[in-house]
Amino acid sequence: MSSGAVETWEEFDLLLSIRASFSLPLFQEVGRSSLRKIYGYKRGLELEHRVGTLVYRGCLPSEALLISGAWFNPFEGIKKLRRRQAACIYVLLEVFPGLGLAIDPWDLRAMFYSIFLSRNTDYHANTVRWVREMALRAKDEAGLASLDPRDFGSSFQLAQLSEIKPKLDEVL
Repeated sequence: MSSGAVETWEEFDLLLSIRASFSLPLFQEVGRSSLRKIYGYKRGLELEHRVGTLVYRGCLPSEALLISGAWFNPFEGIKKLRRRQAACIYVLLEVFPGLGLAIDPWDLRAMFYSIFLSRNTDYHANTVRWVREMALRAKDEAGLASLDPRDFGSSFQLAQLSEIKPKLDEVL
């Protein structure tokens, strides 16, 4: 199991980046600035943020950067933008300082479920709960494919996901 630390941009905020991402349901907080992945690819990996440093256990440095959102430093790209575009980014960074783009390109089904179920509902109250319950039961993508979303509630989102699931099974 790989472990180590990688440098991040100074303002980076791990918890903010994960909380603002569709991968949030796949993590549990294990400390004030630490997370553990509870599902799928690299299940059990741990991420901890200290100012300017991302400590990881259970994954490669490149995976830690992608999963955490630290790979994306908005300050690097701002220099290439026009003044008006840059102003929009600065406003976003004032509201969400330290926001990275946390992505999980390995757990495609879970990411699709999180995005699909987020429609017309409270993401943190409903979507995170539904997907986290499924993730804990399923453990991985194959297990998730075997679950019926309707077993996790009676919302129209879960019913629609169950309805399109056979088509999703064809492409994933």
